[in-house]
Amino acid sequence: SKFRIVSGARYYLEGAIEYLDAPGEYHTSLGEVVPESRGWTLFYPPSDIDMNSASAVLSMAKAPIIRIDGEQMYVSFENIAIEGARRYLAQIAGGLTDFYKCSFINAGRDGIEVHGENNTFRNCIFEGLGGSAISLSDSRDFESNGKGFPFLDSGNAVVDSLISDFASTCRHYSEALALGGYENIIV
Repeated sequence: SKFRIVSGARYYLEGAIEYLDAPGEYHTSLGEVVPESRGWTLFYPPSDIDMNSASAVLSMAKAPIIRIDGEQMYVSFENIAIEGARRYLAQIAGGLTDFYKCSFINAGRDGIEVHGENNTFRNCIFEGLGGSAISLSDSRDFESNGKGFPFLDSGNAVVDSLISDFASTCRHYSEALALGGYENIIV
């Protein structure tokens, strides 16, 4: 190989326990079975963590914690914390869902995946996400909606929300907000 494995390189290696060499990294057994267990995770804790009072959360859930599927649902969530998913914390396929003062923390992939119209996130917190904080797109297409399609307002909005610590596992093409559709409102 022409490429040397050195600190500061423009590439990285992952997936093997031998690469576990820096604080904050972890390795999961990925199907290796330890007698009387479902698998194992080895974690190299950051040096500033007090291990006598620290706690860890490991999610085995394969499905999103919240899943909404349907047109014009008129569903509201207020002051709830959604935390710890292997993939998405929430998936929305539909419209008229509102999240107010909610927190979305620690997901292996995007925090929320939205396909629909008129979904809002107001005064929310998004942090510790493997991919994008929110993937927003509407559910319309040119075939169904015709020539006027590009001019239809999706009504999806993210307002006064804090986004931090994203794209930790999906390091390529993971924006804070992945926007699709037309006229999403970001304030």
